[in-house]
Amino acid sequence: MLEDNFALSDNNQITVIGLSSPRLENLALDLKEKIQTSDLVVGPKRILDDPWIASLGIAMKYYDDGFESAIDAIATSPGQVVVLASGDPGFFGILRKIRSTNNKRKITVFPAPSSISLAFARLSLPWDDAVVVSSLGRPIENCIRAIYSHKKVAVLTSPGATPSDIANLLVSSTNPIQKERLSKTSFFVLSNLGDISERVEQVALEELANRDFPPLSILISLDRDTDSMEKVSKWANELQSDSLHFGKDEASYLHRNGMITKGEVRAVVLSKLKLGKRGVFWDVGSGSGSIAIEVSKLSPSLSVFAIEKDFDSASRIERNSQLHKASVTVINGEAPLALGKMPDPNWAFVGGGGVEVFNQVYSRLDKNGVIVATFTALERAVLAAEIVGNMVEINVSRGQVLENGTWHLSANNPVFIVWGSKDT
Repeated sequence: MLEDNFALSDNNQITVIGLSSPRLENLALDLKEKIQTSDLVVGPKRILDDPWIASLGIAMKYYDDGFESAIDAIATSPGQVVVLASGDPGFFGILRKIRSTNNKRKITVFPAPSSISLAFARLSLPWDDAVVVSSLGRPIENCIRAIYSHKKVAVLTSPGATPSDIANLLVSSTNPIQKERLSKTSFFVLSNLGDISERVEQVALEELANRDFPPLSILISLDRDTDSMEKVSKWANELQSDSLHFGKDEASYLHRNGMITKGEVRAVVLSKLKLGKRGVFWDVGSGSGSIAIEVSKLSPSLSVFAIEKDFDSASRIERNSQLHKASVTVINGEAPLALGKMPDPNWAFVGGGGVEVFNQVYSRLDKNGVIVATFTALERAVLAAEIVGNMVEINVSRGQVLENGTWHLSANNPVFIVWGSKDT
């Protein structure tokens, strides 16, 4: 597509210009000329209200109400179209949408520094080790998971997930591990970067929850020891050595008295889930959190929730998530009551609670969603299988070397796996 795109005529092209400030007086002369000779200018109202653009008498299209109406205007307008955007249009910006609907037109991009790079520059910090999350059109839970799971996080906030919205969710946590993590975290809000009204503030979490900030701000959470070079080197080495596979050994997880889904069973469960790249996953009756953690590692973009009624087990899930560098939101509560305010799942695993909980989770499953459950009792497995249509028995015998050097097969208890989709 790139070769075709760049081979097209300059007379019908789209020029995307990134701006480091809504003020256009310092814009390069060649970029001003592109605006002056365009047939349509598209951009946020705060930029298009610039008196210089207004004086040109060129057709304009705002996209403050979302990209969609602007994308339609760009796609249907012939001639020279100029799109003005903040920062780098290719970084959580409008460029991806433009390319997806204009693959037969030449597109030229002139980026400015992204708002994220400006934010970290204001704090005099490197950001190649940061996790960047956008809240625009995405679940706010993604932001929460990132802050709990990573040492250095930058969140592009939005009207639906303002800095105070995020802070209120963080403050409401009753999990002692999460609260301890937050006590060691500093928060910064950077607003209107590049403008005369620019503000850079370090804000305590409780204050952050009770203040109003411009919705399109950058919220940075920073572990107070983040910039130790020893720690940065350690993280880099850990990331390089981290492995992704089905059914990790049970010894790699903290668990109570063998209460953990065995690796071989876990591998089959994960294969039956048929995970996608986007959506919500529930692990109900999570135990050690092994299923939720491996789902998070296999599909990092999913919003992963582990629901566990036992407080000590929920705490172990938190520790296991940290050990495996997985983004898992832990809910300490009992199903089905704990499921009430959670987003409906696209995928779900039920490891505890019996048929009643299975039915409750199935009723919340999104259309075409997939549910998998394990049972130790055949009669319960049959009741669930009658709803979703699939069941298999897993018998695992592990080889062990005896004292005399011969091998012996040690059998685990059989497990029944039930699975199916909502349209079954």
